[in-house]
Amino acid sequence: MRIKRLRLLLAIGLGVAFLLPSCRVFGPLVNWGKPEVLDFYFERKDGTRIADGGGASREEGYVYMVVETKNLIGKTFTLTLEDEDGIYIYRGKRLPDTLQLTVKRNRMRYKLYLFDEDNPEHRWIVYGKE
Repeated sequence: MRIKRLRLLLAIGLGVAFLLPSCRVFGPLVNWGKPEVLDFYFERKDGTRIADGGGASREEGYVYMVVETKNLIGKTFTLTLEDEDGIYIYRGKRLPDTLQLTVKRNRMRYKLYLFDEDNPEHRWIVYGKE
């Protein structure tokens, strides 16, 4: 009885010893590389990239701001839009020139509405009470 128990414990111990090196939880830490922002650009509704200097028209209504990162998930970084033309509205507020973004995915898309002078809601957001 004692020998059977010892063999069983030995078999379990060896099985665990062989399992641990291949287990992801106990495996070696992987160096994923340097965190960086890979790209930042605007897309039209259909997903085509807007070339530098060729902005979207007011009739399109909105564009997507795309930020592509690597190894930044869970971290916050600053994005400056000072060179971008136009006024953008995001979630009912005017988009500031400097953004603090927390990365949730390696590729993030933000739907930005283009400022329309004829739209009373947009005028209210940008200029306030007239």
